[in-house]
Amino acid sequence: MSQSEGRKEELSVDAWASWNYKEGQTVRVVCYTNTAKARLLLDNQPIGDVKNYDTKTGITYWDVPFKQGTLKVEGLNEAGNVVVTYAVTTAGEATALQVINDGKKDAEVKQVAVQLVDAKGNPVYNINAELTCTVTGGTLLGLEAGDNSDMGDYTDNVQKTFRGRLLAYM
Repeated sequence: MSQSEGRKEELSVDAWASWNYKEGQTVRVVCYTNTAKARLLLDNQPIGDVKNYDTKTGITYWDVPFKQGTLKVEGLNEAGNVVVTYAVTTAGEATALQVINDGKKDAEVKQVAVQLVDAKGNPVYNINAELTCTVTGGTLLGLEAGDNSDMGDYTDNVQKTFRGRLLAYM
C-alpha cells in the first residue's frame, strides 16, 4: 500500500506564517507533512536538499540563511510530482488594515477580525500596533488580540494587535 492511499496528502502549519528575519540569519524552516518528499524553494529556486518523509516524526526541516522573498515548500509524491504547496512572503512595513473575517451578517453579536498588511497586501505579523475602533450603527462590546500577556481592558475601544491581528466584537 502506498503512503497516500486512503488519505489526503497535505502540509500542516502550526507556526505564524511569517518570513521576516534579519538578512543572513540562520532560520530553521520546519515542515510537517505526510507526502513522500518535500522540497524548499526561495523565489522559486531550490534551497537545500529534497527531503524524504520521516516515518518516525513526519517532520522535515532545513536550516537556511534568511533572504527576503517568497519561501515555498512543495510536498511531492513518490514520483517527484508536486501534490501540495504552502508559501510565505517577506512582508514590508504595515500600511493598512484588511478585514480577514467579517462574521455572519445576521448574527446578534458580530465578530470582525482584522490583519495589518503591507502595501502589497502581505500580512504583517512582526508588529503590535495600537488601534482605536469606532462603531457606527451598533455597539462595540470589546476588542481582543489573543495575547495572553495583555492584562488591559478588553471592553474599551483601544487595543494592540498581536502578531498583526485584532478581533472586534459588536
